[in-house]
Parts: sequence; C-alpha cells; structure tokens
Amino acid sequence: MWAFVSSLLLSPEALREGLDEMVEQERAANHGSPEEEAAIWLDRLAAAERKRDNFQDMAAEGLITFDKLRTKLAALEETRLSARKELAALEGRTERLRALEQD
Repeated sequence: MWAFVSSLLLSPEALREGLDEMVEQERAANHGSPEEEAAIWLDRLAAAERKRDNFQDMAAEGLITFDKLRTKLAALEETRLSARKELAALEGRTERLRALEQD
C-alpha cells in the first residue's frame, strides 16, 4: 500500500489524471445541468403547493369532501417529499463535484 501511495505522491501528474478522471465520472453521473434539474424540482414543489391551496379552497367551498381532501393532500405530500429528497441528492452531487474540482 505504501508503495502505491508514495508512487502517486512522487508522480503528481498521475495524481492529477486520477482526479480529473474522478471529476469526469461525477459529471457523467449528473444528468444534464444541475441548475436545470434543480429548477424542475423547484417547479414541482411550487406546483404541489398551488394544488394544495386549491384543494383546500375547494374543500372550504364544499366542492370536495374532507375525506377526498385528505387523500389528495397525502398524495401531494408524497410529491413534495420526493422533490425535496431529489433536491438534497442533487445538492450532494453538486457539492461532491465542487470538492473534486477544488482538489
């Protein structure tokens, strides 16, 4: 193990090539632009919030039952949780890429 580590330290070019390869692999794992992907997930969160408000208004007007409202709100909550999870994962991937590029 020491021989491998010391060979890398004595050959900065090999170390740089390895880091460059890791950066490219991380970029390839990101599908498209992180900013565009984040915008999509943020739009989904905003749409879910608008739908939530609309469903609550419908229930207040007596247009849907409270049982139906609960069902719809539960489905929207799943959408919101999923979007937040994807945004967190995207932030993690973006942060790893930044750290690799900095290295």
